[in-house]
Amino acid sequence: MSKYKLIKLEIKDKDSLIKALGDLGFSEGNGGLEVANGHENNLSLYGYQGDRRAETANIRIPRHRVATAANDIGFAFDKETGSYRAIISEFDSGDRKEKRAGSPKWQNRLKQRVSYHTVSKAAKRKGYRVKEVATKDGTVRLQLQSFR
Repeated sequence: MSKYKLIKLEIKDKDSLIKALGDLGFSEGNGGLEVANGHENNLSLYGYQGDRRAETANIRIPRHRVATAANDIGFAFDKETGSYRAIISEFDSGDRKEKRAGSPKWQNRLKQRVSYHTVSKAAKRKGYRVKEVATKDGTVRLQLQSFR
């Protein structure tokens, strides 16, 4: 049984986190992503054998959507910091398959997508149009245009 680790992500906006997970292929509905109401961490996490774990989350990616022989991945809201922490098993957070959900590379892509959605949301509120530009090295630049 693989132990879960808590990973600080410093993600504060739930909507941006959900959109970022959608960008990475985990959308709500069809068993792809489960989201609790509000900020309650009341979704149980399950191990690769279907065993219910002690950890609970506000957002859960079911194990069958992560990979074969994987554990659920969760995102728990921390009321003290007002941000989300990832709950990923040691097995799923390993470097074996860099593109696998839970891996360090996947975590970095998730943070990048959350940042994109957070900045876009704030820029649009201020009247800017946002354009995403990917560079050759994999970084993403945002171009903001004002129509004032």
